[in-house]
Amino acid sequence: MNLMIPEADLAAWLRQHNIDVDETSPLNRVLQMPVEVSHSPMPVPTDMEKAISWVAMPDIECGVHFINAKGGISFWFYRQFEDTDKIVGHFRDHEGQHLFIWTDEKEFIGQLKERLFLDTPLQGGDIGFDCSVKEFQVFLSAIDWWREQTLISLLERDQKAAFRTTPEKVLKTFTRSLDSKDRRWLTPSIAKISPFDFGLSAKDCKLGLAKLAEINLAVNDGETWSFTPVMNELCAGISVSTAIGAVFSRTRNEDKNWDRRHLVAMRGMARFCIAKFEDLDTPEPIVRFRDSSWPDLELAILDRFMEWRKRGSLSQAPDLDQPAEQAPIPTPSTAFCPNCGQKAKPDDKFCIKCGNRLK
Repeated sequence: MNLMIPEADLAAWLRQHNIDVDETSPLNRVLQMPVEVSHSPMPVPTDMEKAISWVAMPDIECGVHFINAKGGISFWFYRQFEDTDKIVGHFRDHEGQHLFIWTDEKEFIGQLKERLFLDTPLQGGDIGFDCSVKEFQVFLSAIDWWREQTLISLLERDQKAAFRTTPEKVLKTFTRSLDSKDRRWLTPSIAKISPFDFGLSAKDCKLGLAKLAEINLAVNDGETWSFTPVMNELCAGISVSTAIGAVFSRTRNEDKNWDRRHLVAMRGMARFCIAKFEDLDTPEPIVRFRDSSWPDLELAILDRFMEWRKRGSLSQAPDLDQPAEQAPIPTPSTAFCPNCGQKAKPDDKFCIKCGNRLK
């Protein structure tokens, strides 16, 4: 069941029923809007009253933002620890209409799959690395620079042009693409849905290119850098982005504060990649990039649901030694060593590159 309610009616209803609204809830903004005292809100079905209260004071929230050729769209899902099998979806359109809908995990993942154009899964690749936020921005800018040079070489009919870059060239591309806000470039698209502010210096670009050389995606030729065949293939696969989606999630910890997680999925013409942002509330967040596949994204999303189920079970069960009930999750087609990023088979117990224990 769902409910579509105008913003003025929603504000009046929240006041009439003295609903507590968390300052982080999207309904906090609604409650701030002026409403005439005589305004009588539209009636709300009983089962939808609970849905509104969940969005007003959530224990868990997960948001999704998509950017594709048609523009951007966002929607959020909310849960309470008291009932981990139900999800409330909340949407607000440009006219101020609020939609509340009861949904489930299957529908949530279906929305992701549909909007990322993943009806036909793509093959996963072999690239996996961890980096800093600045290094990740340089990585995106390097891909945009590669695309820029490819377009120039095509226009000039010079397909043998040598693609050699410098920190200054990457910075110039970064600034130009970010300022343009053109969704056809990776940098401004991901900046729009990232959990941190974008900004680079020439020094950052130099360190970022050194990182690409360290993970065998670039080669330092003295004053310039060139890309390896693996990086060129990756650039060709995702430089023209078909769709970009971000999954945000926040869960209240024992101190009633928010634990944040963030994941970005990039669907290019021939590749599908995931960037997980971790340690967001620390001075040095980490970005874990994987040239991946749809099952891996589905697993990452389900992992968040598993965490929600676990938190919900622990909040109610008197015996903390009892394992939380978990739904089955799909086996990923591609796995990576969390220590060095080396591709691993599902049955591998140790990483073949660094020896790190996987199971």
